[in-house]
This record gives sequence, structure tokens and C-alpha cells, in this order.
Amino acid sequence: MSLYHNNRELKIIDATLPRNIQLKESMVSSFINLSKEIGVDLFLIDQNLLKKIKIEDHCKDFILYVKNIEEFNRGNRLGINKFMITYDAIVEDYLFYEKLVDIKETLILEIPLSILKRLDLNWLRTCIKAYSISSLVISHIDYYEFSHLPLMIEELRESLNVEVILFPTDRFSMGTAIVLEGAEVSDGIICGFNGGDYGMVSMEEALVGLKVINKFQLGGSIGRLSELKEIYENLMGVKVRKCKAVIGEEIFDFESGIHADGIAKDPHTYEPYEPGDVGMKRRLIIGKHSGTKSLKMKLIDLEIDYSPLDLSLVLETVREWSIKMRRGLNDGELLSLIKGMNIKSIGNR
Repeated sequence: MSLYHNNRELKIIDATLPRNIQLKESMVSSFINLSKEIGVDLFLIDQNLLKKIKIEDHCKDFILYVKNIEEFNRGNRLGINKFMITYDAIVEDYLFYEKLVDIKETLILEIPLSILKRLDLNWLRTCIKAYSISSLVISHIDYYEFSHLPLMIEELRESLNVEVILFPTDRFSMGTAIVLEGAEVSDGIICGFNGGDYGMVSMEEALVGLKVINKFQLGGSIGRLSELKEIYENLMGVKVRKCKAVIGEEIFDFESGIHADGIAKDPHTYEPYEPGDVGMKRRLIIGKHSGTKSLKMKLIDLEIDYSPLDLSLVLETVREWSIKMRRGLNDGELLSLIKGMNIKSIGNR
């Protein structure tokens, strides 16, 4: 389910699963299957997960981190054929990697950007050739260097004949921006669902940004991101922040009169893409900032005939409730409020 742009393919590698050793095994397959439908190609896992999930069902979808020959053999016996090794491990245990010279499995080498900048290219070329490394992962990218990184990627790809995959951090809240720039010159991106909370790029932000801003063609359907959020919450035992970009349940809520009027005339005034594009819905919230126009829009949406209502009185009561609850009213609360004002006819619901 790769992404495509200007006759180039971009792989999406998800690194969500290693972030929690208390995963609910029953939800892992659901998370993997739906992620693939949305656009993820491969899943990065570690040794802890080998003991906690059914590898055989998805062994071809995994890239396994390995630090020694025992870890490699363990994953190999389970049917995994893609492995990621690190620069640090090569330096610390060269004998281990001598044993990998004749293997046929796919090897991916991870090197932090700070080390790659000062690394001898001839040494790297020898290493890649000796171990038949197919891809180079540049990790720990904190910010995008326009004058340096694109040229480095092109040089690595051409001189070493490898795919170049970026693994940015979100250390300075710039992870998504790094992806949007780096996607134009790299072969893949490593990210994680709701990744910003864990210091990495959020997969959902990367996919939407690449589609909406960079105009990449997606191989999957981001319209199911809201479904994936529910699976993720059950899988990880956490709740996604309500204001989280792309998947937060309140990001398409609006209340103020000016905002409501703008949405009614042209939603793109405030929204770069339709809520339905990511499986969400736009919601007009009635609260202390709402005006008559907003209230009318909401009542029409609820199929309520507002002609017998004193809208000024309804708004006054709404504001009192909203201030008391420190939030806007949901649909059920608004209906209860109107009924409580002894209005017998609230329309044809």
C-alpha cells in the first residue's frame, strides 16, 4: 500500500507496536490488518514482541530489530525475513555481523544522522556490500537541513545503491514537517500511530499531509483512520487526546458564530480537508460563545422546528449551562434543556 508521487514509490513503516510491552494480543492482528488497508507497508518490531504476539500470522509484514546472532536466528525460525541492524551493534560486535555475510534475508542498517555526517563513505560502502544491505535508515533526525540532507540522500542512494529511509524524531514538534520535505527525496518513512506522544512522527499526520499537501497518491484509504484510533486505544490501553491532529475526536468541533458562519459558507476556510476524508464528522457545539445563527444551524441539523422557541431565552440558558459545565453542550443536553423549558413541540425527530 505504498504512496506514489512523480513516478516514485514511498514506503510507510510503522513503529507503533514496540512502544508498549503490555499489548493486548487479540488486538494486534486487527491493528496490523487495518493499518495495511490504510497505507502501511511494514511494521518494525523488537524482541519483546516475539514473546507476546503471534508472529506466524504476519511474519512477512515485520522488520525485526536484532543485536546478536541469537536474536537473528530466533526471528528467522519464526519466518521473519527482514531484519534491522544498528551501526552501534556493528562497531561493538563485529564478529556477530561476520556471521551475517552469507545470509539471504533482507538486512537494513540504521545509522543516526549525527554519526552518518562524519562517517567515512568508503567504510560504509564496504559494510553495505559485505552484508548485502538493501536499505539504509537515517535515524534521530531532529530537524530538516535543506542545504544538506537532500544532497546526502541522493549521494547515498547513487553511490551505495541502497534505498534510503528516514526515521525522524518529533523532538522539536517538527516531525511531520521533516516527513513532508524528506518524502520528496527518500524511499521510505518510519513513523507510529499517535507517534507524537512517543517522540516520533505521527503516522496519521504523515499520511494526511502527504496526500493533502504533497499530493501523493495513496495506496490505501485514510478514511478508516478513526477506526484505527479505536483499535489503537484498546490495543495500547490509552486514550488519544481529544485535540490530537487528524484523529482527535474534537478537532472538527466548532462553536463561535463567526466560525459557524464560515463553515456554513465554505468549510475550507477553516479545514484543509473534509472530516469524512479521515472517517470523522464535523460537529457544531452549542455553548457560551454561540449566537443565534449557530443555534439555528444546530436545531436544523437536529431536525427541530425552532419557530415556537424563544431563541434568545434558549441561548441565555445554554450559556448558563455551558459556564457551569465548563464546556459546550452535546446534542442530548441541548434537547434536555429545551424540553426543560416546557416547550412541547421540538420538531419531527
